[in-house]
Amino acid sequence: WTKAKEEEEEEEEEEEEEMEMDEVRDILSNALESVGTTGSFATGKSNMALPSPDLHVDGVGAVNLAMGLQLADAEKLMAASSPAPFGKGMETVVDESVRKARQ
Repeated sequence: WTKAKEEEEEEEEEEEEEMEMDEVRDILSNALESVGTTGSFATGKSNMALPSPDLHVDGVGAVNLAMGLQLADAEKLMAASSPAPFGKGMETVVDESVRKARQ
């Protein structure tokens, strides 16, 4: 009896979630339908040649992450950084077998 009751409750929860998603879809659909435009399409363009505005490193300059970190940029970052230390008891140590990170 308990298993049947649990299954019934799970089904009810799934139905409630589906109803909630239907409601969200309706709200979103109505919102999109209310947008007034004079055109029938939209377009956009990204300029991948521009550096990512959120990453500028002193001594390195702008690092372009638009297409992922490139080897040349990674090498510049490695040259401008040092191994990151960490606390071990009362000491601050660098041990790349424990933490292989840069700062």
